[in-house]
Amino acid sequence: MPTSSPTPVLPGEPAWDITFTRLTRLVLPGLEACMQRLAGRFQAMGLGCHTRVAQTPRGVSVFLALLGPRGLIGIVDMTLVDGQALGQAASPTAALVPWAALDLRLLDACGDVVAPDLARHAPARVFHDASGAANAITPAHLAPMLTAVYLTALALFDLPCAEPRPA
Repeated sequence: MPTSSPTPVLPGEPAWDITFTRLTRLVLPGLEACMQRLAGRFQAMGLGCHTRVAQTPRGVSVFLALLGPRGLIGIVDMTLVDGQALGQAASPTAALVPWAALDLRLLDACGDVVAPDLARHAPARVFHDASGAANAITPAHLAPMLTAVYLTALALFDLPCAEPRPA
């Protein structure tokens, strides 16, 4: 008797919310670790940093607020974008429907996007399964992208380069 494999739940289907919630639980520690690593670089410059996780209409976001002596300088927004928000749920082939995508952008103190799509050069950015997302969203895997975000923030927010601290 042949056995059939379960049909994957796709974005837009009724059970998708449960699937995306499970995916979020799996990758959220990696997202937070990436932001903590980035926060450490900004803190080494003397900036204050505050992180916050939030469910947004696009997916699940980890925000890193950069704080200077006069207040908020900018915000780093790293979002695991829900497959439904990608607008590709109508794909007839289940293998082509992304479950989620990584988005990374910089916002100024007013909340306006000043550097969109910083994740475009990430080694893996669109995910078709949970294990692929969990393996790709780690500080080690995303280190070059985090460095690019750091350098972009230095330039856009006119921040001084950090001087090495004695060990």
